[in-house]
Order: sequence, then structure tokens, then C-alpha cells
Amino acid sequence: MKKNIIIIVYSVLLSLNIYGQTSLPLKSYKVDKSHTNIGFTISHFVISDVLGSFKDFEGTFIYSKNDFSDAKVKLTIKASSIETNDVNRDNHLKTADFFDVAKYPTITFESQSVKLLKGKNISIKGSITINGVTKPITLSGIYKGEFINPMTKNTIAVFQITTDIVRKDFNIGLSYPTAALGDVVKLESTVELIKE
Repeated sequence: MKKNIIIIVYSVLLSLNIYGQTSLPLKSYKVDKSHTNIGFTISHFVISDVLGSFKDFEGTFIYSKNDFSDAKVKLTIKASSIETNDVNRDNHLKTADFFDVAKYPTITFESQSVKLLKGKNISIKGSITINGVTKPITLSGIYKGEFINPMTKNTIAVFQITTDIVRKDFNIGLSYPTAALGDVVKLESTVELIKE
């Protein structure tokens, strides 16, 4: 009986984190759409480039450890918000030839691991889903730091992120040869996050 009581007391103490195993408070951030750009570049007839971006998106960044090792990143992009400075081309990109936005309205990313490296470089591994196809991906970039917005008093975190994807892996523009439209799409983003 005495042994059982000791076990119960020990279990209670562990659950209350009496032994210093206190959890760090979670820090939650959301993407500031007005100060974030999600852009891409793809080669056009080999020697030129087409630039574009997505205008409608939302995302979160949640962590407790200062090295971001427990961070979780989620991003959802509205595929129909694609813009390339040409209305006719934008409308074509929304069709089944490319993003098929009627069938696949969103592009999503979810992290599996986040590492803060030397020089504030950052590596984010996760999965991206485009056109209903999910593939592993690694985002690379720089953590620029945090500041207090003097106007809003909000805490702002800033990241610059880049990665490459192969468009044909996601059934994008399959009928277009590489000579006309590059296979590799470079994604570049400057992200501002507002602490909640």
C-alpha cells in the first residue's frame, strides 16, 4: 500500500513539472499579407524570364524554442490569386493546363522540421501540395530578426525564403517544352509575421 502511494505521489509531481521540466510558452505568429510577397520566376524561351506572384494567402509560425527546433510552419495560398502582369496569361494559368484552380483551389505547405543555422540562415523541410500532388521540399533562407513596429506596437519577425520546384512534378504546363517554358520554377519570398 505504501509503495502504491509513493508511485502515485511521484506521478503527480511529474505531471506538475516539479522537477524543473517546465514547458516554454508558445509564440504564435501570423503572416502579414500587406508586407509579404510570394513570388516566382521561370525562364521564357531560355534567355528571358517571366516573373509572377500570388496575392492571396495566409500562414502561421508557432514555436517555443529560440533555435526554432520545435517550430511549426503552415501556409495556404489561393491558386487563383496568381498574377504575372498579363490578364490573358493569368487566366490561362488558372486553367487545367497549369494550376487547374477550379479543381485544386489551394497550394499548401506544412513543415516537418525547422533548423536555425549559422549566420541566421534557416532550413525548413516539409511538404508542398500543388495540383493535388504532394512532394517533399526544403526551403532555405535567412531569419532577419524581430522589431517592434512603432506605429502598431506589434512585434514583427522577418524571413527571406527561397526554393526551387520542378513544374512537371506537379503536372504544371505538361504540354509546354523546356525550350518555351523552363522546367525549374524559383520561388522567392519576403515574409513578415505579426506576433499574436
